[in-house]
Amino acid sequence: QKNWDLQPLFSPSPMTRFSVFPCLFLAAGCIGACVGFSLPPGLPLAAGTQPSPLLPGRSSPPLASVSRRKSPTSRAGQGLASAVRMMSATDKLPAGYTRRAVWRTEEPGDLKRLRLQTDTLPPPAAGEVRVAIQAVGLNFADVFTALGMYDAAPQGEPVIPGLEFAGVVEEVGERLRTKQKKVDVERSADGRKYVVKQQQGQQDKQGDEDGLPTRDLRPGDRVMGFTRFGAYSTHVNVGTPFIRRIPDEWSYAQGAGFVVQALTAWYGAMQLGAAPRARSMLVHSAAGGVGLFSLQICQMFGVVPVAIVGSEDKARFLQDTMGLKASQIIVRPYREKEFRRRLEESLRAIGCEGFDIVMDSVAGKYFQAGYDNLAPGGRH
Repeated sequence: QKNWDLQPLFSPSPMTRFSVFPCLFLAAGCIGACVGFSLPPGLPLAAGTQPSPLLPGRSSPPLASVSRRKSPTSRAGQGLASAVRMMSATDKLPAGYTRRAVWRTEEPGDLKRLRLQTDTLPPPAAGEVRVAIQAVGLNFADVFTALGMYDAAPQGEPVIPGLEFAGVVEEVGERLRTKQKKVDVERSADGRKYVVKQQQGQQDKQGDEDGLPTRDLRPGDRVMGFTRFGAYSTHVNVGTPFIRRIPDEWSYAQGAGFVVQALTAWYGAMQLGAAPRARSMLVHSAAGGVGLFSLQICQMFGVVPVAIVGSEDKARFLQDTMGLKASQIIVRPYREKEFRRRLEESLRAIGCEGFDIVMDSVAGKYFQAGYDNLAPGGRH
C-alpha cells in the first residue's frame, strides 16, 4: 500500500499537504454523473461533476428488512468495506453491532432494482474505523454498477454501490501497532514518472514512542474516504489507509465529492502524464469532475490547457471559473474532421506543436484526433 503527499485540489481551500489513499480505486476513472434516485434520510448526495453539494433527493421509501445470511470474510485491508451480517429487523443485535440503512441491488441491470434495506454492521476490525456517513459521491462507476455494466463490481451477488463518502468517525477498532514512515514522491531516474520515496523522520520517532499509526483517528473526527463499493449506506467500516480528515473549511459534500475525481486526475496527470514536465494538456470533458481537477493541476504547474466541452454553457462556465480564453476551449463538434481542425487551431493559438498530455475520458471517434496531435514523447 503506497501513499503520496500532495496538496488538495479544491480551489476554495488553502493548499494543505496531506497523504492520499492507495490508488486501488483509480481504475474507476470516473467522471461524476447524476441520476434520479433518493438516499436514506440524512445522507445527502455530493455531485461528482462539480465540487459542490446538492440537495437530497426525493423522500425515501420505507425500509425493507432482509433475511439472515452468513457473513463473508472482511477484506478492509484491500479497500473493501468490512462484511455485514444480514438479520431480521426484529432481531436483537449482538454486542458491538449496529443497524444501518443501505441501498442494495439484488440483481444489477436496472436502477429500479435498487432497494432501501436494513442490515447490521459488525464492530470495526483491527485497523478499521466505523464512519457515520453524512454524504456520498455519485460517479459513473456507481451507475454502471447498478446497471450491471461495471466489471470491477462484485459479480453474481447483491451489491451496495458507492465508492466515496464523508462522515464522522463513530467507533475505532483495535489500533495496529505499526510504524508509519513519512511518504513523499520523487521523479524517477529517467524522469518519466513519479515514484514513492521513504525517509526516516519525525513521524518514525513518534511511531516508536507511542506504537500507534501517525494518522490515528478518534471518534468525532470528520473524515472523507474511499471504499470499493458499499458507501451507499448510513454506516461503513473501512480501513484507516483509505480515509483522511476533512479540512475544517470543507463541507461533508465537498469531502465526498473530492476523492475519486481529484485523485483520478492526479494519478493520470502526475503519475502517468508527468505534468510538471509538460507544456500543454488536452482535457476532454473539462467541465466534469476529473476535468476540473485536471485544469487545476495545469494551474498548479503552469501547464497550458485546451479544454473540450459539450456545450456553449460549459464553455462559458470554464471561462468564468477557470479563466480560460476562448481559444483554449473547444465545444465538441459532431464531425471528426471538424474536431481535428479545431484542435490544430488551438495548438497554433497556444504556440505548441502538439499536446504533451491528453486526458481522455471520452475516446470513441474523438480518440484518434487527440492521439495524432500528441507532441513527441506525449502521453495519452
